[in-house]
Amino acid sequence: MQKNIFKISIILLTLSTTGCVQRTLQTSTQEIIPQVQNTHVLQTNPILQERPIVQTSPIVQERPIFHDRQIVEPMPIDSTEEIIPQAPPMPVTPQTIASSTAGEMHHVRTVQGTSISIQERSNGFAFPEYQDKIVILSIFGKNCPYCFREIPIIKRLQRKYSNISQIIALQAQDPMGKAEAASLIQSRQMNYPVIDKNEAIPLLLFIQNHYEWTGSLPTTLIIKNGVTEQTFKEEVSFEQLDEIMRDLI
Repeated sequence: MQKNIFKISIILLTLSTTGCVQRTLQTSTQEIIPQVQNTHVLQTNPILQERPIVQTSPIVQERPIFHDRQIVEPMPIDSTEEIIPQAPPMPVTPQTIASSTAGEMHHVRTVQGTSISIQERSNGFAFPEYQDKIVILSIFGKNCPYCFREIPIIKRLQRKYSNISQIIALQAQDPMGKAEAASLIQSRQMNYPVIDKNEAIPLLLFIQNHYEWTGSLPTTLIIKNGVTEQTFKEEVSFEQLDEIMRDLI
């Protein structure tokens, strides 16, 4: 037993003097540390977890499509002067026309220098100077190409029905000067009364309120005996107008 103890002591003494124990410990430490350093701990953050992406369709705003027409801004209403009393839109089809009630009388001056009286009706207009005529009320613009295309059409219609028809035009874009108005009438050969915007505002407001007119050009009203029989809120053909005229005769 003592011999064994003695042998063990010698071995330990030998190892301590040769440094093997120290090297063994260093080697063990070097082998463990890299393993610890190379170990990556993955921590998940619940806040950063991926969530499903919901794709929403873009909002598409529908816009009105206008074919062969031009739009002017709705007429501004002057708050300091009550020109037109507010009223619900009136139907314009012959099947739903009610009795006509007289309204405000307008005395307007045409571009040509003559005067015309136009009286509002609940479902149309009365024209004292043209009581026996079917009036083609044409709303146009001085810079509207579609309106210029329609001018020969309504002139042709008036020639065909010269004994029973009369064109009256309302210019709805920016007011014209005298020289500009004279040039327009001459170049387009407008041989019928033309009322410029500064004179036509009350009438345009009435049409806006009663016919839901939003400024589309050209717009044409066919009026007989103070009643609006047909309204076209776009460029109209001769065949369409001719059919209406034949029905009204």
